[in-house]
Amino acid sequence: MSVHLLWRMEERKLPNGSVRTMWVAWVVEELDDGDEEGVRFLAYMGPNPLVTSQLKSEFETLYPGVQVDWESLAEEIGRPQTDVKVLTFDELASRVRLVLGEYGLLLDRVDYQFGRGWTRPLREVERLV
Repeated sequence: MSVHLLWRMEERKLPNGSVRTMWVAWVVEELDDGDEEGVRFLAYMGPNPLVTSQLKSEFETLYPGVQVDWESLAEEIGRPQTDVKVLTFDELASRVRLVLGEYGLLLDRVDYQFGRGWTRPLREVERLV
């Protein structure tokens, strides 16, 4: 059994009534067979996960028999979920905001740099898709 981070899509309702889809992290324990049903969800970490001393102590209290390599888990948090090398242009265009967010970039800042302040090419692509 191995403990690692699993990213899943979650819908959140915003105060203005619209729904936003975002990636959220879970600490999971995966059984040796590797199928989806062999995954045990242990802790919800949300869209901005952090490994803190409080998380470690709560985790050890709730799951005393589960061994976790906290350093490797912290490394997984910093690793983007989407490998852009395998995306088609259509997939990249439809998920440009999410992919940029995974790499720690804001769409508006990148868009401003591409358009040099005069145009917003990425926003136009996002709107067209």
